Amino acid sequence: MPRLFHVAFALSATLLAAGCGDSAESRSQGLADLQAVKKRWDDGVSVASSTSRSALSSNLQQIRRDLDGVKTSECLKDAKSALADGMDATISGVLAFMGDSDSGSAGFALGTLQAARYDDALRLCAMSERDATALLAQRDAEAREAIAKASCVAIVTDDS
Repeated sequence: MPRLFHVAFALSATLLAAGCGDSAESRSQGLADLQAVKKRWDDGVSVASSTSRSALSSNLQQIRRDLDGVKTSECLKDAKSALADGMDATISGVLAFMGDSDSGSAGFALGTLQAARYDDALRLCAMSERDATALLAQRDAEAREAIAKASCVAIVTDDS
């Protein structure tokens, strides 16, 4: 549960920081490169799901390194960070899976959460300040609800 809280808090804080008053042109600097790396990543994950364990991680790790070279506007920095965090979590999940560890599913789940953060960060960069504030309030409410549900599950589990 604490990890979920930290992810939810970090999501709200970084989304708030993502809003910027730059022109649409300067905000979109690096968007095409970011989206191209994301597409390669999605393709790599699809291939990895049907690949032998020994060949799983090298292509994904190369795509992750390629992301480091993408230059973005200030507004897209959170999207790039979310994409990198999601890639790192997924790679950790793949490596755990390769080692026959049961902990791989946590990495995959965190990777999925970061993918949602990436999508939100892209949307926020294109939004007006008013719309971005409304989206942040919605995400904050969703995070609080998820934390409350996780707390209830933990209490029920502990009492059982």
